[in-house]
Amino acid sequence: LKLFAQGLCGTDVLIQSLPEVANESDERLPRARVEADGRTIALPAIIRRCPTREENVRLYMVMTAHEAGHLEFGTYRMDLAAVCELGATVGARYRPGACPSIQALGDLFALYPQPGLIRDLWTVLEDARVEYRLQHEYPGLRRDLSARAREAVQTRSLLHGLSAREMVVDGLLLLSTAGPGT
Repeated sequence: LKLFAQGLCGTDVLIQSLPEVANESDERLPRARVEADGRTIALPAIIRRCPTREENVRLYMVMTAHEAGHLEFGTYRMDLAAVCELGATVGARYRPGACPSIQALGDLFALYPQPGLIRDLWTVLEDARVEYRLQHEYPGLRRDLSARAREAVQTRSLLHGLSAREMVVDGLLLLSTAGPGT
């Protein structure tokens, strides 16, 4: 997986295991991610989501490709000056008189009245951007990326404990994973 990720993003990366999940009855996979150092991809230690070993290995590859895509396509190479400028605009609107200090995206999100919502929206949009770029740069991954995205989005409702806000974010996630013409 390390060589695969390095081949995609063109930089040295490390692969590490995510901490074990306490609740094994939970069918959702722990969320793969790029760590704060910007070069470590954290993946679940074991995946037994699919019926065969080959399908589980393929799932690892898709998860790795997605996280390497964040590295390749610049998710973590943001122009801090531009983020600070946006922070000043957001701060003036929602926190007049405050002098925001922006060191990371979390600082920008904190300026909004609902930071969690802004973080979730940014994550949905950034994941959709990375998936789009991966599918166009690496057409051989297209089918697997699309299938994984569809699996990641579970149809949920207020009956499943979602708030109206979470349902809107879920709806956007569904739209971002839909194929052309669906």
